[in-house]
This record gives sequence, structure tokens and C-alpha cells, in this order.
Amino acid sequence: MNPLRTVTPLFAPVKGRHAPALADQQWAMRRIKSADLSPDMSSVLLRAWSRKHGSGAGRSWIDANDWLKRFVHGGTVAGLPRDICTAARKRHVYLDHDEISAAAEKLADAVMRSSWPYHPAPEVDELAAAALLPLPPSDISRAIDKETGECDRDKIVAIRKAARLRGCDPIYWKRQIRAVHGSAFERLAVNAGLVSRNRALYVSDRTHAVVQARRRRSADILANLVATNEQGDQFTLQELADKSPANPVIKRAELMVRARGLEEYAKEQGCSAVFVTLTAPGHMHPRLSKGGGENPNYTGEDGRQVHEYLNTVWRRTRAQWARDGVQFFGVRTVEPHHDGTPHWHMLLFVQPGQIKTALRTFRAYSLQDSPNEKGAWLRRFTFKRIDPAKGSAVGYLAKYISKNIDGGCADGSSLTGVDHESGKSSLVESAARVGSWASTNRARQFQFFGTASVTVWRELRRLTADQVQEGLRDLFAAADASDWAQFMRLSLTADVLPYREERTNRYEEPVKVVRGITFNGEAIITRVHQWHIESANSAGRADKRLAAGGASAPWTRVNNCTAPITYTGRMPEVIPPDTPITPIPPLTIPAGRIHPDWHAFIMGNA
Repeated sequence: MNPLRTVTPLFAPVKGRHAPALADQQWAMRRIKSADLSPDMSSVLLRAWSRKHGSGAGRSWIDANDWLKRFVHGGTVAGLPRDICTAARKRHVYLDHDEISAAAEKLADAVMRSSWPYHPAPEVDELAAAALLPLPPSDISRAIDKETGECDRDKIVAIRKAARLRGCDPIYWKRQIRAVHGSAFERLAVNAGLVSRNRALYVSDRTHAVVQARRRRSADILANLVATNEQGDQFTLQELADKSPANPVIKRAELMVRARGLEEYAKEQGCSAVFVTLTAPGHMHPRLSKGGGENPNYTGEDGRQVHEYLNTVWRRTRAQWARDGVQFFGVRTVEPHHDGTPHWHMLLFVQPGQIKTALRTFRAYSLQDSPNEKGAWLRRFTFKRIDPAKGSAVGYLAKYISKNIDGGCADGSSLTGVDHESGKSSLVESAARVGSWASTNRARQFQFFGTASVTVWRELRRLTADQVQEGLRDLFAAADASDWAQFMRLSLTADVLPYREERTNRYEEPVKVVRGITFNGEAIITRVHQWHIESANSAGRADKRLAAGGASAPWTRVNNCTAPITYTGRMPEVIPPDTPITPIPPLTIPAGRIHPDWHAFIMGNA
């Protein structure tokens, strides 16, 4: 190795018995210094590199250097674009709100000055590439009929127009920058060892602070915007949000009502309840479960990629269940391990005669990736059959629902105890950090499947007494009384579907928004008001103008609206063809390991 020039480090080099070779350490220090990171992050990266390097035996020095090169490579640092992020990294390694706004304005201005997407614009391509952002979708292949091969010119015009409107909109670029930058920084933090039970639980402290600040800023904006309807009723957007499932208290209560109703309905149908935990392979975990040390087998997946992997396992399992005729319904939650790697908890209700087939299939797909990995047979897929005589199925789920929302209980109190992942954080604090993790990784925390439509449920609860038609009264009463089990029973035979109208969004694309329900083919509008939104100060000036006899502002809807379209009903669910189950090697039990009870059951020996 050629000797390197002496550099002046921003931090003290790693010393001690296992310090890496001086030439390698100087190279690493100079590489990190060139990234213009803050001193604290520079020190963290150097220590992470040193742990990987060790004494330099074998290929450890090559792997360590390759790892650092991936962090500082070309025009990026850990996926963060240098051109946009350099000024921010010198201070805090994270773009703040003003810096994101400035970058978005720069991109929007570049598109506006060009003729993109009608003509090539290299300057726009370069600027978006430097920010690691894709250009707005402008693929005209969507305008080509797959059967005839003919091209619809009107669709081409609409696609290009929507792409240009997006490109000229700073709000669009803000969302893109925030998503890309936030996930890239969190990957840096996870790989550098900043997220673990010993450092920051679930998500890095910086990301958690940024997400919480963004939520406070959003709450301030909502509190300063006033919505006024045609009757003169005024509410702040925060007041309206507090009456919707966006309110954590309402969201938690609705989830518990639906879960309780599922259990009641399942008992009537004779279904068995199973609580399943699905975990990603060990090589997808950056830190070890015991002690929080670095996982030497980690292959670099971030939280979003692991969540997509788990979703793939679930999608393949459902497809196979459909081929096998397995009927099921239930609810799924997702939450992170201490190092930010997600895992799923699922409450499944299955017919007793189909439960072995269902669990065997689920286990087989969960073990398709690295089936012989140490501990895979024990941790990858676990389940617990719920005995109604010993407890409620919802009781297994209640804690996970509360922990992933706000840490609150039905009586208004908070969950007591500490988070088992860290052994020291309160469950309320953990709930806030889980929310920041889900926001950064864009993970849907709760999902019901195989049940009645919650959209119909919510729209029925908006009906007034004079809108309830004969034949709809029982369904309305069930929704109004929060009786999800009765709602599911009646939904099997009731011809009630969501009613959506077509509108144009800010990019002049047709979108469908819920306006009510259809009963026996007839639309019933539940969202009857037209709202005009303005700032609180503007609303106050308007009130004074009206009191003085002046003209009022024109009434508009929140979104631009076109004529309603003919409702065509529910689209059938299509289960895509998927790969068949590959043979799984026989499970072997390590010496000294206790044979788990579920193993004999799932293998058909019990």
C-alpha cells in the first residue's frame, strides 16, 4: 500500500491494542473529513470503520474500506446529495425546513425556465440527479392501448401536462426531498451504530427530533387555517382533525372496536384465533438482539426494504391460501426492533380444519430466504394459538395497538412499565419514537384484511336521521353503536358500497374522492358541505367586511371539482400469480435446545 500524506484530523484517531494500521486509519480520516460532516458524526463514522477494520486480518480491511467508500462516494454522502446538503451537514447533518424549501424552489425554478418534459432539459436532469430525486413521471407508454397498440394523443398531452405541473410545484419537490433525505440520513445513522438499545431506540435522536418538529409545525398550520362552509360555520382545521381518525385517541378507539368486533364475529363462525409474529432474516438486522452490538452478517437493508420483504412474504402466503381455499381474516401491526428493523404481529382467524395448512404455508414462505440461518427455525415465524378459556384474542393485540399510537389506555391513563426492547424507556416515549420510525420509513402500521369496508362504516356514521332509508337502518344502527361484529354480519348481504366522485387535483389529473355511499345502486351523499379555507387572519378580516356590508369571498370547494361520474361498483380483487413454494429443508434442532411446542403441531404430529 502506498504511504499517505499526513492529514490533520478533525478528531482523535482510534488508539489501543486493536487500532488499525496507521496508513489505513489516515486514509479513513481523510475520506471522512472530505465529506464535511459535523465533528460528532465524523467520530461516529471513524469508530464504526475501526470496528469493521479491526487488526486488518484477512479481508476485514477491504470490507471496512469498501463500506466507507459507499458512505462517501462521488457526489453523495450516505445517499445525501453533496450539492444540496453540504451547508447543512457542516452544522447538523440534516436539512432543516428552510433548507428543504430553498432546494425545492431551486428545482421548481429550473423546470419552469426549461421546456421539460416537451423537450430534453439536461440542466433539470442534472439538478434532480444531484439531489438523488427522480423526475415527475412522464412516461407516455401509459397512453398506448395494450391490445391495439394505438396511442391516445389526449392522454399523452395530459401526462406531460401533469408532469410539468409537478415539476414547477415546490410543494411536490419538498415532499420528495424530505422523503429521500430523511430515509438516507436514517440509513447513515443505523449503519453508523446510532440506533440500538444502547444508543437511540427505534430511530435516531436527530430523525425523531425532526419528525416531532414537523408535526408541531403542521399542528400550528392547522390551527391557523379556518374552514368555512356555505352556512357560515367556521372551524380551524385542527378542530376538524381532532374529530377524525387523525386524532390518536379516536384512532386507537376505532382500532380496538374493530378488533373486538372481529373476535366476536370469529367466535360465531367457529374460527380459531392465532397470534403470529413474522420476523425478517438475521442478515437484515444491523445490530444484534443481545447487547446491541454490530451484526457482522448485516447486508445493508433499511427499514423500508425490510418492510417490503415482509409484505412479499405475506403476499405470497395469501396467494397460496387462495389456491388452497383457506379462508381467513384478521389484523396486522408492524413495529420496529430496537435497531429499526421492522417485524409484524398478526391476529389471524382461520377455520379449525384449515389452520395447519395455513400455518405450514406461512412458515414455508417465511423461511424461503436463508432457511438454514442460525436461529431461523426458532425466531423467523412463531405463533400462539389463543384459548378463549384463558383470555381474549384482542388482549394480545391491545398493547401493540396502544404502543404504536400514543401509549394511552381506554380510561385515559397511560401504559405503565418500560419498553422491553430497551428496558428503560417508558411506553409513552416509545410510542412517540415508533411514530417517528413509521413516518420516516413510510410504513403502514395497522391493516385489517378480509373484513367489511371501514369507509362504509365511517360514512354511515356521518348520515343524518332523515338520510337513513328503509333497509339501511340496521346497518346504520350497528355503525352508530360501534358494533363492528353486527356491521360485518349485515355487510355480507347489504348492497352498500362507497360512493366516489371524480375531481381534478392540483396537477389537473382525475382523482376519485369519497362523497358518500351507494345503497341498492342509489347514491347517498354524506359530505354535503362546500368548504372555503383561508388563514385565521383573513377570516377575521372577512367577518369585519361582511359586518360593514361588503361582499363575501366566492365559495369554493377544497379541491377543484368536475361533474360526478357514473358509479361502477366495487372492483374485484385480483390475486397475482406468484412463485410456488420451494421445498424447505428439514428443520434441525441444535444440541441442548428445547423443542418448541409449536414445532410438533405445525409438522402435523399433534
